[in-house]
Amino acid sequence: MNTTTRGGNRLDRTADEELNVALDTFRRALLDRAEQYAENENESISGDHIQLAYKSIYAPDPALRSAQRIVSLALYENRIAELIAYGMASALFALGFVLVLIGVFASSANIRVTGIATGTLFELLLLAPIRFATNARRHNIAIRMLALVLDRVEDPKTLSQVLSKNFKEVLIPTTSGLK
Repeated sequence: MNTTTRGGNRLDRTADEELNVALDTFRRALLDRAEQYAENENESISGDHIQLAYKSIYAPDPALRSAQRIVSLALYENRIAELIAYGMASALFALGFVLVLIGVFASSANIRVTGIATGTLFELLLLAPIRFATNARRHNIAIRMLALVLDRVEDPKTLSQVLSKNFKEVLIPTTSGLK
């Protein structure tokens, strides 16, 4: 077995190769982030840019971590609301279907009319939970976009422009019939 030593650690050949790949990936990410900082200042990459990039990748701002927790919590809460809406839709469908079946197979004319009418009404009530689930899904997309934007955009002015431009389209769609 071929082994190498790095920093006092013995590594076999595959571990050393994986470490090299991981280090190269981190180096590229660090240089990409430092390049963004340098471009904002119209300069070439300096040691300060490398330090800023390292801090933003390795030790993100605590406020950003707090924002990420809030985003994760909002996604979890929206998922619960979406599941409740799907449960409501399933229950309304089952109840409406049973009432229509009762109306079709009942011997009395009154029960038939009542069963078919109420079954149809319950089937129409399906629209509300489906709309609710659609809105929950739309809000999940907006929250995921928020998380992505918070991670990638450093400049507050750019962040403001991106948020105001994109969230109006996601949260208040103009082309969909469901609002």
